Amino acid sequence: MRILLVEDDRMIGAAVTQALKDAAYAVDWVMDGQTAIDAAEAEAYDLALLDLSLPALDGEPYQRSGRGFYPGRYVGKSLFYAEVEYRRDITDDGLFGYVLFANMNTVTEPGTHEFAYLHPAGGPGLRIKFNKHSGSNIGIDFGFSKGYYSFYINLGETF
Repeated sequence: MRILLVEDDRMIGAAVTQALKDAAYAVDWVMDGQTAIDAAEAEAYDLALLDLSLPALDGEPYQRSGRGFYPGRYVGKSLFYAEVEYRRDITDDGLFGYVLFANMNTVTEPGTHEFAYLHPAGGPGLRIKFNKHSGSNIGIDFGFSKGYYSFYINLGETF
């Protein structure tokens, strides 16, 4: 398994890299967001482990890009994001359900500051209700977009 580790703290990055290599994983460690984007575009990784506040991703400090996009994939001074979902129960008691989602984002282009390109994504998901009273779910989603796919796990989603 080939892993991309994105961590700007040298001590944490070195420790995680060594632990993964000791467990027989191939690891590429980068220390900023732009280098991570370049690495992900150049290589095929099975897993990416990301620091949530990466340097060199100017313009999108919260990395809000949505399911089907890796954080920081599209970066600009402004972001527009929209998503729709279709949800249904699989079982009569509501224990299991599914979701189909589609989303789109666009960011302003450098120099022009215009929204020039639309980036679609989508995918299916499974919902497991773990608290009927609060309506809390465990969500397991598979998101994909042009050149990227990933699994997402969300604990405590409510609908």
